[in-house]
Amino acid sequence: MRVGAYKNGTSTRQIILQACRELFYEKGYHETSYDDICNAAHVNRGSIYYHFKEKENIRYEVLWEMHKECRDIAETYCSRQEYVFITASYIMWGKTLSDPKLRKFEMDYYDDYPVYTPNNPVALYYKICNQSMFSELAI
Repeated sequence: MRVGAYKNGTSTRQIILQACRELFYEKGYHETSYDDICNAAHVNRGSIYYHFKEKENIRYEVLWEMHKECRDIAETYCSRQEYVFITASYIMWGKTLSDPKLRKFEMDYYDDYPVYTPNNPVALYYKICNQSMFSELAI
């Protein structure tokens, strides 16, 4: 980490998110501890709690950023706005299909998500889509 990387809260938040993205990808969400995050991001727990009330909020942000990146890619290829979402979903599923670590990260999220929002039809939809698409693959 270079000196001066933590100029303001926004950069600290981004550094924590990037560290978590790498940790969640390599170790898994449930296997990543707050100590792991502190060491990887070179911050203390107070900094993490300042930006994210709980670890689940970090996971959501990491997943959101991944989907936003796919949306940005889709926007460069879609001439009509109504096709951006479906194209972004296709790009994300393609990445997930080809990457077992990403697949595990996403499936863990969809397995845990109903705990936080019971009976949410959107969460159930994504879980069913992912399970049916990846059921033949080892997670």
